Amino acid sequence: MVYLFSDCELDAGDFRLRRGSRVIALRPKVFDLLHHLVLHRDRTVTKDELIAQVWGGQIVGDAAMASCIKELRQAVGDSGAGQQIVQTVHGRGYRFIATVCERKDAATGPAARTAEVTTPGTAPPTTGRLQPASPQQPAASEGEHKTASVLVCGFADAARLKRQLGTERMHGLRRALVQTAREVVGRLGGTVLHELDDSVVAILGAAPAHEDHAHRAVLAIVQLRDALAQRVEMAAATRAAGEPPRVSAAAHCGPVVAGGLEAGATAPFVTAVGDTIRLAQRLQGEAQPGAIVLSAALRARVGEQVTTRPLPSASAMQRATTGEVEDHAGETPLQGAVEVVALRSPTLRGTVLAFERPRGLTPFVGRAAELALLRSLWTRAAAGRGQVVGVVGEPGVGKSRLLHELCLGLLREGATVVAGQCVSYGQATPYLPLGEPLRCLCGIEAGAPPAALHRTARLTIDRLELSQTDDLPLLLGLLGTTDPRPERSSARPAAPDPQALKARTFELLRRLIAKSAATGPLLLALEDLHWIDATTNEWLELLAQGLARMPVLLIATYRPGYRPPWIDRSYATQQALPPLAPDECVTLVRRVVGPHASPATIDAILAHGEGNPLFLEELAHAALEQPSTSLRSEAGVPETVQGVLAARIDRLDAAAKAVLQLAAVAGREATLRLLCLVADDPARTLTAQLSALEAAEFLFELHDRPEPTWAFKHALIQDVAYATLLQVTRERLHGRVAQALVEHFPELVRSSPELVAQHFAAAGCAREALPFWRQAGQQAIERCAFFEAITHLRRGLDAIRGLPPGPDRDELELTFCVKLGTPLLMVKGHADPEVIATFARVRELCSSRGKTPELFMEFSIALVEGQLQGAHERAGELLALGEAAGDTVASLTGHLACAYAELHLGRYRRALQHVETGLRLWDPASHTHLGWDQSHDPGPGGLVYQALASWLLGLPLQAKAFGQQAVDLARAAGHPFGLALPLNLDAWHQTLHGDVETTENRALEAVEVGRKHSFPFWRVGGEILLGWVQARRGAGAPAVEAIRQSIAAWEGTGAHIGLPFFHTLLAEACSLAGSIDEGLEAVRWGIAAVDRYGEHLLESELYRWQGELLLKSGADPAQVAAAFERALAIAHSQEALSLELRAATSLARLHRDRGHGEAARDLLAPLYARFTEGFDEPDLREAREVLESLS
Repeated sequence: MVYLFSDCELDAGDFRLRRGSRVIALRPKVFDLLHHLVLHRDRTVTKDELIAQVWGGQIVGDAAMASCIKELRQAVGDSGAGQQIVQTVHGRGYRFIATVCERKDAATGPAARTAEVTTPGTAPPTTGRLQPASPQQPAASEGEHKTASVLVCGFADAARLKRQLGTERMHGLRRALVQTAREVVGRLGGTVLHELDDSVVAILGAAPAHEDHAHRAVLAIVQLRDALAQRVEMAAATRAAGEPPRVSAAAHCGPVVAGGLEAGATAPFVTAVGDTIRLAQRLQGEAQPGAIVLSAALRARVGEQVTTRPLPSASAMQRATTGEVEDHAGETPLQGAVEVVALRSPTLRGTVLAFERPRGLTPFVGRAAELALLRSLWTRAAAGRGQVVGVVGEPGVGKSRLLHELCLGLLREGATVVAGQCVSYGQATPYLPLGEPLRCLCGIEAGAPPAALHRTARLTIDRLELSQTDDLPLLLGLLGTTDPRPERSSARPAAPDPQALKARTFELLRRLIAKSAATGPLLLALEDLHWIDATTNEWLELLAQGLARMPVLLIATYRPGYRPPWIDRSYATQQALPPLAPDECVTLVRRVVGPHASPATIDAILAHGEGNPLFLEELAHAALEQPSTSLRSEAGVPETVQGVLAARIDRLDAAAKAVLQLAAVAGREATLRLLCLVADDPARTLTAQLSALEAAEFLFELHDRPEPTWAFKHALIQDVAYATLLQVTRERLHGRVAQALVEHFPELVRSSPELVAQHFAAAGCAREALPFWRQAGQQAIERCAFFEAITHLRRGLDAIRGLPPGPDRDELELTFCVKLGTPLLMVKGHADPEVIATFARVRELCSSRGKTPELFMEFSIALVEGQLQGAHERAGELLALGEAAGDTVASLTGHLACAYAELHLGRYRRALQHVETGLRLWDPASHTHLGWDQSHDPGPGGLVYQALASWLLGLPLQAKAFGQQAVDLARAAGHPFGLALPLNLDAWHQTLHGDVETTENRALEAVEVGRKHSFPFWRVGGEILLGWVQARRGAGAPAVEAIRQSIAAWEGTGAHIGLPFFHTLLAEACSLAGSIDEGLEAVRWGIAAVDRYGEHLLESELYRWQGELLLKSGADPAQVAAAFERALAIAHSQEALSLELRAATSLARLHRDRGHGEAARDLLAPLYARFTEGFDEPDLREAREVLESLS
């Protein structure tokens, strides 16, 4: 029968309510309530009648009844104020007053729909209504990502059953399955998604989200199977077939997309994502008749509350291994799937006494003060001064663990401890949390047979001095059973007075508590009171009123937002659990990840966990199990944490939830002004929603900001809220945020351009993001945040590569590659594959271009890699470009590049000329930016090369001054990379002076800068020079080894420049250590580097040290003289007066010692006479001493 009233259509046969074009999903009790009122619309229906007919005579409080009436009125478009459809008759009950029309409508009945149902063996479409929709129902425009559980329940061997029963009986059986599934699943907060020929598919946790959707799915299957067995259709089928039809079921959890209907609809649109439904159906197909199969994913969520066994290996594992059931992503749902053997508890929830985690408990950390307070309250209660305690805290903060530790300690001391648990799906079930405490107080053991349970219940009634006739049925009802004796079970009055029954039940429970406490102090623990049913809540308030003189400690845990009615009593204490202290967080995380976890991993876990023990523990386990998954990614939020937070978010009203999701898109914090611009709502409206979110502890206001600003209390709340949004919604909101930032927040755009870039990129506006990525990269370079600069510029390049090919894209890519090259070189060195690939791409893109930054970058790479001819060519091109265009920057850069190349090629005078010309073009005020653009500050860089060239050309004092000036200027500029170059090269220069102390100071500072800013190239360069310092101070072999290892590390960065010079240092160290053969080997390697790379800087020193080492080895004097003469000739050809003096001094000393004093004087005196300064330099003093020994 179909009943039409107002704009509603109530289909009693199909258990469906339509309002307008929408299907309205109702809880089974609300539907039955509406149906009963419609059927008896000719009169007032009393509350007692409704309790008897709708609730089967259960004890129902006024609050529960009022809640159902309110929900009914909302569903049909009525209200308590208007009462146009359902009228309250005060003191009596309710009456349905709207005009009703009746019609028999077979077209909407189950029989008509049978033809539309998917045929056996075919999967339903992955998109459908949670309730089958009418054709006129509008399509959903948007939705949300959820993680939900899908269950499939159907008749095993349906084809055989249909042959045995016939079409009509099979139809009745199927109808019973569908009706029972709707009632059971609806009661647990889920909805039937598909109705197939021989099975139903239902979903829990999609709309709304439930943190315990896996538990609900298992309970739904068990309750559906048990309820179906009691249906008359099953009895009829049993008689017809000769055996009862057997049901098989399966459950799997995974991602879905849900939501999207307009306001007022309660049947959201659901789309399966990741084949969650299909995998659940595959599992159900493998279930044996009568079995319940759980996937490994769902089994992991329900923990140890379900006893299971592995699937029979006959077909399941064979198919899993052959891949028949493997989906496109490689999932094999049967791998790890299990059969359910039994449930550990009726609610599938353990109490605090059996507190557990799937991986076991971590050591108890922190909460010492909180535990001590509870202990002191127990002492007070045990002395006869009863206490009530509320432990309040957000999910995961440690309420259950604290209570577990207290109970465990008291149990060890012999105290009586009983515990109960409220569950999210039990708010409509009176006294559900008291089931376990009652069993304990009555002395009923787990798994006790019915006879033992009934016997113990009767003894309990006698012990409490209550009536076996009136009170025993109440106690048995509370224990979930009835009196098995026929004369007792039929003795119940036909129309019991609900209020009288409730009063007797309350008194029974109070007496049981008092009697138990009389034998010794009692701790009664009740968890999760925010999910308590109205009747238990009312009884708990009554109990608390009489606890002051009883040796009872009542402890309840609950989340923010729930306020116990007894909390204001003088003997009540509320204990709020704050986040763990930082040191406690570190201790907890280290106990999970172990001692070898990296500091970065631990810091990331601490940052995201923010003091919440559950979050910290789950994030730590996730880091161990999936080390490659970023904690900032959606996949990085553990499922346990995601479930808790998603359920909290879904309990918000639609407006507050939308603001929370918008804030998640905006960032970890957002100003009220930005949120108003993006939401296009007035500040007053948004402020009210933000205040509600603050009260619910999702956000908090930052009062130290210049304008109203709100931030997420936990980063994980932002992550989960963001993850619920569909991609299309995210893109739209990100685009609006980016546009609002650009148009209304110029200061923020200037200071944090990466924020705008991120929003544009997330909006799918890659081109719009590019200027902001480039600006962010440049700013990061200028702040010496080189890793961040690399990240920003890489993201820009990624966006560019998604643009259509063409000259514009190539120009953009070249710009970003050049910009990226600077920080890459700084932190990775020249040998890194990404550096090589980046500069190869620059060369490719520059093939038809001639631009200053690109040419200088190519020059720099070639120089450091030891490709000196190529470097010299790029320097010449750069100089020619600048002079032809009249470009000062290009000319300056070109002259300095030529100077650097000429110096390493051994053409020192030409190098000095170029550097002097370049420095005349240099303007410190105008050219500071070059230090950031080219990782090279031309002032300090030019001066340090001027110092090297000046020393080589015989001007040591000028060289000293230029070197000091270079370092001073670099320090003042504040560019780390610009400082590292003059520090290193002036340290080279100081070794030539023989100044050990200054060399050490420069090298130590260079190493520190390199370490601090991750410059491996310059850090290793400084370490080579520190090895030379050690050698000069007599370190011997360790100094030699230090230099050798540092040279290898230098080449490991991809650098080959400077190898001849470094090998002269190694040769000198070997000589000082007495390792002659090793020294000669160092010389040979240095000469080989000259031949291979064409670098002639300090080439003459290699041959001079060859001669010195040969002399020490006792070699033929002619061979020694030949080496000195080769050094002298090279220095002379390079016009390197200082090197020429060194070689001449060594050769003159050899001549003198062989008795050729005149030849020695004729060789050395003219060279010494050419010097005009620096006569206190070690080389000049040594030459003077040789000359004096000849006079």
